[in-house]
Amino acid sequence: MAKRMYRNMQIKCLGGVGEYGRTSILLVGTHSTILLDCGTDKAGLTHEEQYPLLNEEIATSIDLVLLSHSHEDHCSALPYLYSLGFRGQVLCSDLTRQQVPSYLAAWREMNEKKGIPLPYRVEDEKRIQYRTFAEPLGEVFMEQLDLYVKWGSSGHSFGAVWYDMEFEGYSIFFSGDYHTESALYKYYRPEEKKRDIAIVNTAYGVDRKKQAEQVKTLEELILRALQRGKHVLLPLPKVGRAQEVLLTLSKLFDKLDFEFQVIVEEEIVRPLREMESAAGWVKDFEVNELSEQFTIVCDEKSRIVALKNGVPTIILATDGMMQTGPASFYFNYLSETDFLHIIFTGYVAKNTFGYHIIEHPSSKYKGDKVRFKVHPNIIETEELLSGLMADRTILTHNFKVENDKVAEFLASNGFRNVFSIRSGGGIEF
Repeated sequence: MAKRMYRNMQIKCLGGVGEYGRTSILLVGTHSTILLDCGTDKAGLTHEEQYPLLNEEIATSIDLVLLSHSHEDHCSALPYLYSLGFRGQVLCSDLTRQQVPSYLAAWREMNEKKGIPLPYRVEDEKRIQYRTFAEPLGEVFMEQLDLYVKWGSSGHSFGAVWYDMEFEGYSIFFSGDYHTESALYKYYRPEEKKRDIAIVNTAYGVDRKKQAEQVKTLEELILRALQRGKHVLLPLPKVGRAQEVLLTLSKLFDKLDFEFQVIVEEEIVRPLREMESAAGWVKDFEVNELSEQFTIVCDEKSRIVALKNGVPTIILATDGMMQTGPASFYFNYLSETDFLHIIFTGYVAKNTFGYHIIEHPSSKYKGDKVRFKVHPNIIETEELLSGLMADRTILTHNFKVENDKVAEFLASNGFRNVFSIRSGGGIEF
C-alpha cells in the first residue's frame, strides 16, 4: 500500500481554551478529523455561551470523538453534535459510557429550570454510537483513520482517561482532566518520549498547594461548623470528587468526640460499590467499613426522616453547583428552619445558584469554597510536560488570564512554545 502524504496538522479550539467549560478540541488532518471531548458550559446563558463552536460543516467533517470522561463540561454537547449531522463513533471507557446518560439528564433539567431551550431533541441522545474499552490502560489502531491511540486512567474520576495518539504522522497527547494525587483513582503515567504537541489541563494555574493542605483546611472548616451546632452541606458531582471526598472525610469522622451524623445520597455510594471490584481503575478500599458511618438516603422521604435526628449533620449531596437534584432540596428544606453552612469543593460557574450563594450570604446560610484537588497544580503540570517533551503545548481548562501566568512560568523554566489562547483560536504545525 502506497504511503499516504500529509499536510500540516491544524488544531482548532472550539471550547475549553481560555475559559472554564465546554472542552472541545478539533484535530484536522489531511484525510481525517478527530474531536477531543464535546462539553458544555454551565455558566452560559445563551446557546453561543453554552456549547462549543460547532456547525453542520464541522460536525459532518468529524470522523471520531475521543471522550476523556463523563462530566458535563466534557460530554454534554454530544447530542448537539449528532443533531448537526455527526454520524461517527465516540471512543471512551465503558465506565464513562454508563455515566453519560445521567449527566445529559442533569444538563436538560438545569436548562429547563433556566428556561433555555435545547438546540437538539432528546432523541439525539440515543444517536450516540459508542466504541468502548474496559481496561484502564490500553491501545487500539484504526487503520482507516491512520490513528494509533493509547489511553490510561487519568486519576480524575471513575473511568476518566488521557489519550496518547499517533495521528497522520504526528504524535499528540491530550490529558483530559487528570490528577496524580488522588487517594481513590489510579493515575497511569504516560510514556516518556517526545511529542509534537501536548494539550493539557491547567485548571489550577500556578497554584502549588498539595492535596493534604487542602484537606486539612476543609476538615477544620467542617469541624468549626459542627461544633457550633450547624449543618454542613457539601454539594458534589455524582461521580469523581464525591466519592473521593467521602473516603477522605471518613477518616475525620473517627476523630470527632461529640454527637453528629453524616447523610450521604445513594447516588454517591452506589459508584463506590461498583468501584470496589475495579482494581485497575481505583486504589484499595472497603465500602462496607464506610457504610456503618453514615445514613444513606435516596428520596425525599428518607432525607426528611434523617434530618429529624436533631444533631449537627454533614450532608453529601449531588450537583456541585446546586442547580438541581438533592443539593437543591437540602437547601430549600434546611434554610427555612436551620442555619446551613455550604462548602463548595470545586469550580462554581457564574450564573449558577451555587455562585449566588457564595456571593450573597444571608442570615440563613453561608457559602464557603475550599478546593479539593481533582485537577493538576503547577508541580504536576511541570512533571507531565517534562515527560512529554512536546514541541508545542496548548493550555486548556482555565481562564486565559490564569493560563497566561502558567505559560510565563513554564517559559521561565525552559518549556518552549507554550500557547495560552482562547476558544476560536488554534495553531498549525
